Amino acid sequence: ISKLDPSGNFQWALPFGGPLSERGSAIVTDPFGYIYSTGYFNDVVDFDPGAGILNFTSLGGEDVYISKLDGAAVSAMKENTAINFNLFPNPTCGKITIDLQEHFYSAAISVNNIIGQQIFSKKYSSGNNIYLNLEKEEAGVYFVELKVDDKASVIQKIIKQ
Repeated sequence: ISKLDPSGNFQWALPFGGPLSERGSAIVTDPFGYIYSTGYFNDVVDFDPGAGILNFTSLGGEDVYISKLDGAAVSAMKENTAINFNLFPNPTCGKITIDLQEHFYSAAISVNNIIGQQIFSKKYSSGNNIYLNLEKEEAGVYFVELKVDDKASVIQKIIKQ
């Protein structure tokens, strides 16, 4: 579940998923602030977008899911697990700095291309900044996923020139 501002800029995201495949088909909100989503999943999926666990297991093959989340609760989870950081420059020629604005003890970074293929993954221990080098990658859109000190992961889009 993610939130964009009126201009389409990324605000925040909370994940739910599992080790195999899951895909959303539709998402909608109602006037009361609830968020509904539907889709398909295989194997085991954690449907709790926060730090808790709410696992469901498919009965074999693809199973359908319908999810209802309280928008206020999702916003509260996001606030309690927020990662404050700056990623720059964006667009980039390849060298990227992630400034976490406070000291971290463990961080994990993964970078996926526009079709979801992971092109980079690394764990870091202790610091304030992380440096990535994507100079060898083709120009295009990439997604950097950052998880710091067991907080919810955050995904930010970058453009490689």
